[in-house]
Amino acid sequence: NCILSNSASYTEVQYNLASGSLIAANSATVVPTYIYQPVTTLLSDDFSESNGTELNNKALDVGGVSWSAESGNVAWSVQNGKAQITTSGVSRDTIVADAGVTNCVLTAVVEFPASPEDAYYGIIGRWQDGSNYWMIALYDQGNTFTITENIANSFTVRATTSFAVSGGNSYTLVATFNGTTISATVNGGDSISYGSASSFSTKTKYGLRSGNNGRFGSFATTTNTVSNVVLGNSASYVKTHYYLASSGLVSSNSAVVQLTYIYQA
Repeated sequence: NCILSNSASYTEVQYNLASGSLIAANSATVVPTYIYQPVTTLLSDDFSESNGTELNNKALDVGGVSWSAESGNVAWSVQNGKAQITTSGVSRDTIVADAGVTNCVLTAVVEFPASPEDAYYGIIGRWQDGSNYWMIALYDQGNTFTITENIANSFTVRATTSFAVSGGNSYTLVATFNGTTISATVNGGDSISYGSASSFSTKTKYGLRSGNNGRFGSFATTTNTVSNVVLGNSASYVKTHYYLASSGLVSSNSAVVQLTYIYQA
């Protein structure tokens, strides 16, 4: 009966793990436990359909929803196991799907053409419409990895770092939307973050943005929520350390937050 809040009727307990059992005392034979959270895949697509399969209105492999192209007259389709724009003369567009949540982790594999020219490819988050959204993208021009806010087609770079892009290579982008914080990595290494992402905070659509003939090998949206805590571990769980700030629980630490505890009624 664990909860993540406190009142006068609750008692604070630090649990430890010994021989597979939880005990409420510590000794040389036990180690502190962690809170583990089941990871739920909300959306997923590996674009394994036959060549020419249209993506607009196509159901994702996981999620029970369909893709929607930003521009109705722009065709996205599958080509050799990759998603890409296939309308002649059009090189830039967005395709999104509704994950049903505002906080989640997005993963996408992007592939640059052999000779990119002023190209950028990335993840779209909290998409409101074609003029309002967040974008986490790699750019070959300037070799940068950025978090960009688009409000009424006015683009503002909120975080950036240098990253050398090579034509013909694939890169794995991971973006985490958690309250007003957006963080992202490329290939599990180079990272960027922005902590004041209040725009479009209630929007639940996520997807892909192709700028100048990019291709995408896969896309997935996952979530792990505070409400789904368990006191055990398995390969399908992720260990998360939560902290308490004035705004509620956050999954990172700073000088203004404190460690949370598990309380039991």
